[in-house]
Amino acid sequence: MQKSKMQTTSKQHFNHYKNTTMKYSNGYLEKIEYWNLQLNTGINQRNFQLVEKASTKLAYFSSRHLELINKGHMVPGQQGTIS
Repeated sequence: MQKSKMQTTSKQHFNHYKNTTMKYSNGYLEKIEYWNLQLNTGINQRNFQLVEKASTKLAYFSSRHLELINKGHMVPGQQGTIS
């Protein structure tokens, strides 16, 4: 019995993901810092489109970072390689 292309692709994708390291070695701290700076810039410049975008991005990356902490991949405040 031959595997469908979708089954093969899914398995290859899973193996690739499993064997690669995280893109962000410090979790999402760099993204959080960047969007926090953008939020402050938007506030100072009264650019409320930037404030809204930065707030949304901060919420997203903060949530993702907390997921890493809750799964035990990082210790709160830890910087370095994610296990």
